[in-house]
Amino acid sequence: MPRILVIDDDLSARESARLVLADQATVRTASFDDDVLTQIAREPADLLLVGLSTPLDRPLRVLREVLLADPNVRVMVLVERDLMAAAQRIFDYRVEAILPKPFDPHALRRRVGEVFSGHDRIPTLRESMEAAESEEHHTGPDLAVLLPAALRPFFARSAQSNGHVVIEGEPGTGKSALAHRLHLDSPWRNSPYARVDAWALTEARLDAVLTRLATNGTEREHVATLCIEELALLAPEMHPLLRDLAEGNYPPGTHAPVRRMTLRLLITTTESLADLAARGALPRELRDAIAVLVLRLPPLRSRKGELSDLCAVITDELARRYAREPVRLSQDALDKLHIYLWPGNLRELRTVLARAIALTDNTEVSGDAVHFIDEVLPFPAPPLEQAVEEGPPTASAQTEEPARNAPAVNHEPDSPTPETAPWGLPPPMELVAQLLAHEVKNPLVAIKTFTQLLRDKFDDAEFRDRFYEIVSGDVARIDSLVEAATAYSRLEAPSPEPVDIGVLFDDVLKEFERSFLGKRILVLREGLETRPRALADPAQLRYAIRCIIAKSVDLMPEGADLQIGFQTVAATAGTGSRLAATLRIGGAEGMMADMAPLGERKEGLPGNLEMALAREVLMRQDGALRIDMDDPRAAVVTIDLPAA
Repeated sequence: MPRILVIDDDLSARESARLVLADQATVRTASFDDDVLTQIAREPADLLLVGLSTPLDRPLRVLREVLLADPNVRVMVLVERDLMAAAQRIFDYRVEAILPKPFDPHALRRRVGEVFSGHDRIPTLRESMEAAESEEHHTGPDLAVLLPAALRPFFARSAQSNGHVVIEGEPGTGKSALAHRLHLDSPWRNSPYARVDAWALTEARLDAVLTRLATNGTEREHVATLCIEELALLAPEMHPLLRDLAEGNYPPGTHAPVRRMTLRLLITTTESLADLAARGALPRELRDAIAVLVLRLPPLRSRKGELSDLCAVITDELARRYAREPVRLSQDALDKLHIYLWPGNLRELRTVLARAIALTDNTEVSGDAVHFIDEVLPFPAPPLEQAVEEGPPTASAQTEEPARNAPAVNHEPDSPTPETAPWGLPPPMELVAQLLAHEVKNPLVAIKTFTQLLRDKFDDAEFRDRFYEIVSGDVARIDSLVEAATAYSRLEAPSPEPVDIGVLFDDVLKEFERSFLGKRILVLREGLETRPRALADPAQLRYAIRCIIAKSVDLMPEGADLQIGFQTVAATAGTGSRLAATLRIGGAEGMMADMAPLGERKEGLPGNLEMALAREVLMRQDGALRIDMDDPRAAVVTIDLPAA
């Protein structure tokens, strides 16, 4: 019989629900003051019936803790009518239904019956995360980019098979992306998937990965996919274990869930299996065990006939990623790309096209904008030390040699000078350079330190795992910083207009939904009934909001709260009304230290690039960004703008 746990501080509501559902399930009750986690651990529930009432903090915290402990439990919410709108805006927790209190017994019974019968069933938190992960990878490189047309039928057949697949190809041909795409196109797409680097694979790590794969699926799932990258780097002592794994044999002592699991291997290798076997780097027994299906990716230099189509697909993808209008390549740009040999294959092509788009202001990329990896860009940046020491030219220096042919300009007495009004001026790239150097320095030092130690500690498996984790994270961080700075450099003078700031927040929050799911962050939005409107440039305000959300999510611990509210402050003497958008980040003990001000420059800009650029963009529009860290339990970030 299904098991239901009713959690509500209202004793009458708890008992009413228990009586209504008694013939459908085994019903237990609890209040939010009870140790709900202990009850769940002692006797798991199939469905939570949660009653929400003000204040929301306590019930939402209990709900989050329960979902962290059991991501497969289903949730229905009973809520007071005046809180229905707020409940609808709980951002990332998927609930089966939100019913008003006092509830209709017939509606409650019908909805619970539908949940247990499987009709109109909402995915669990675990299923939602897996679906979000699949959607993210489906938006990656197009299959037309990864594979020539002649190989796609074989790829489709391989995806539908449960046989092991080996993907061969030169560096940069997209082996890893194709392996994951093969998994997503297969009948096992919703089953567990893991990717490991062969050079870091040890017996202990293999055992941990297999155990995780075997326990991450549902009780009905006994299949999983393991992708092993760069077979040539696999340690010789791991060859027998991989051979046994490919043949379905597990060593004595293997956990029971692993022994019951059917495992498909996806293996990538730069050298072909034949070459590895010929030079003695791959035992024949292992080669014969894994070579069920072998897919050889051709280098880009042999796909010159497809190059124009490949460029069109990649430029469309890059334009969407960087929020640009669609661009096309001119004939001289295509000619320049066709005569190149592409040693870096698709990876290098993507980088060259991204560079060309960054150097192009209009919708057509000319041949002059195409620069290959080893070329020096035509616009070298001045040394950072020189830019910092010299600073912007002073007013006296600017007036020593006035332009002879420039028309006279009659300044109004009250017109702001460029130094007091940054809007309308070119972006202060000196500031971007200083902050970018400040942010990138620490990741580069960490990468350098680990690299220096790698030679002596290469045999230390724990060190290798830590090296991979640190370097991967630092490289991703540097990439995000460069993207933020690049987008900022393209901003022009703002054109303020009435903007529905709630809609902008909605759009940006949707971009981060998978991140919220991954970190179990609860997002609650308040104050949207009045449709708050600010006077701002929509594109620049969206950029600022995105920077703030991105940095906040990066710093927030797992299971934190993010509450977003809007408030309009009435006009006072000499000023117009203002709109304040507030982000309150709960569970933020110590996490906001990275947002501490940097000295007195620009009214104490936050000490990281995203928040600094967000504040600069807001200041251009008569706005402000405030960060309050007085409360040790939460951090408050406030966007202040003129109200429309």
